[in-house]
Amino acid sequence: MALQVTSAKDSGERRKTRDSGERRKTTARTTTLITAPANVFDPVNFNASGLGLRTINSAFFVNYDVTKIQNLDLSNNQITALEPNTFVNFTSLTTLNLSNNQINRIAVAWLQNLPLLSTLNLNNNKLSYLPTGVFFGLSLLTSLGLMSNTITIQSIDNLPFIGLISLTSLNLSNNKLVSYYTYYFFFIELILICYIQFKGTHFPIHVR
Repeated sequence: MALQVTSAKDSGERRKTRDSGERRKTTARTTTLITAPANVFDPVNFNASGLGLRTINSAFFVNYDVTKIQNLDLSNNQITALEPNTFVNFTSLTTLNLSNNQINRIAVAWLQNLPLLSTLNLNNNKLSYLPTGVFFGLSLLTSLGLMSNTITIQSIDNLPFIGLISLTSLNLSNNKLVSYYTYYFFFIELILICYIQFKGTHFPIHVR
């Protein structure tokens, strides 16, 4: 478990050593949980928010039947990256919250096995690059949050949103975008209007 346990024992007290009389500094101890312990997390609405997790892989969920997890909250951790097989058997997952982490890249392989995913929250990370087809296969995704990252037009590869045929909400606010190109959305078929929140303002983009 990337469970962070902070010990602040006697943090406000002055402790003098026999020789120097200096104040002893409080130390914070962090325990990293590799595996989520059994019978601790809800097997359907799995909430691992705010545990100080730094990395996530399939081993973290070994004590749970991941095919039954529908909502997974990994927000407010310190995650920088995900291994390609992390979500390989999450066939029932509909909501994935990865907001408020330190994720600086997403690879195409990370999200390829989530057939029922409808909401993906990547707000408040350090993403700067969106490769082509990174969300391909998420045909039921309706809401995608990319707010408050470091994405620029130059760092967006051609057609990163290809395959998102159900998308109705895309939040790109508070990035480093100075404009946007509607051709990124030409492959979002079956959608009449895609609402984009851009710098706090909603821009309707007609794709048909």
